[in-house]
Amino acid sequence: MLNIEHALDAVMLYHRQVFGPRLDAVLARAADPVPCVGVPAHGSHYIGDWTMYRSLMLPAVFFTVPRSRFVGGENLDIWDHALLVSYLLEGVEEDVLTRGCWRMAEAGYDALHDQDPGASFSLIMQFKEASYGPTLVRTRGERAFRKDVTLVFNLRHKEQFTPLG
Repeated sequence: MLNIEHALDAVMLYHRQVFGPRLDAVLARAADPVPCVGVPAHGSHYIGDWTMYRSLMLPAVFFTVPRSRFVGGENLDIWDHALLVSYLLEGVEEDVLTRGCWRMAEAGYDALHDQDPGASFSLIMQFKEASYGPTLVRTRGERAFRKDVTLVFNLRHKEQFTPLG
């Protein structure tokens, strides 16, 4: 059974629990503070692409699964899901936003790479790549910019079959 909803819920819950301490560690190693970087609030975790949301409390994090591939299995289902985790920041200086994205990406990597947030099943997240989006002007004539970074993971999802009868 595909069961991606259950798997993504587990990933999001795990992210909420571990991202803050990982970000604190990244920021402690940094030479200068970046005001746009912070732990996304509980209400700033979204399922979907950030370009679809207009009213946001930033920073925010978005979880998207654009594809799932059945790998196989005899007594269990094994799936590989492409998992995109995107962080969206807002600020007034492009270089500060860029550094902020780098730091959010590092904390996201530290929080999720090689981790298993599964409760009743196995989930292993393997980091594949990071992509940094362009700096966008939020509203024409304003000096508020937005920038994002997307981390790509392979989410290996194993779930045992429930015996019949």
